[in-house]
Amino acid sequence: MKRQRGFTLLEVLIVVSMLALTVAAVVVSFSGPNAKEQAEDTASRFEVAFNMVSDYAVLNQAVMGLHIDGNSYCFVMLDENDKWHTIDDQALFRKTTLPDDYRLSLQLDELPWIEDPGFFDDELFDEPNSFDELEQDEKEPVPQVLILPSGEFTPFRVNIAYEPKFSDELPLLITLDGHNDLPLIREIAGEAE
Repeated sequence: MKRQRGFTLLEVLIVVSMLALTVAAVVVSFSGPNAKEQAEDTASRFEVAFNMVSDYAVLNQAVMGLHIDGNSYCFVMLDENDKWHTIDDQALFRKTTLPDDYRLSLQLDELPWIEDPGFFDDELFDEPNSFDELEQDEKEPVPQVLILPSGEFTPFRVNIAYEPKFSDELPLLITLDGHNDLPLIREIAGEAE
């Protein structure tokens, strides 16, 4: 009579634990980058775009500019009629909007950039003028930072703040300093896990 032999309980437990470790490793490797990596990637994209636009201005002898508006930024060019316009046919110059957890702020000469609402502010008049709305739609963004054909640019500091709203991650601030020379200097404050 032959005796049939099966797996022991110890062998089954070893196989199950190895499978659990493999699944955990796969889940960790497929989870997206953490907040710090995403914020650094956002800062790197801005830095690369600014460097390439600066090179474009030098190579094409064009006056370029950087416009930051809340949670987005874009690059504009001065045309032969001395008017600023966006360049939509090149992805590098298009408007880039950051996710909701990110906030951009601009400083010129160590002072924060504050948009001037102008004389025709909505709080001053109850009813908006339809002509003013039409004019606003056609208005191209005016740059706060100039990039000259000589390679020089307006000294500036851009703060990219990561402030998570619905998670337990810590806030993170990445500062990019530009003082008339490339590359931009990057500083990181805060740690997000």
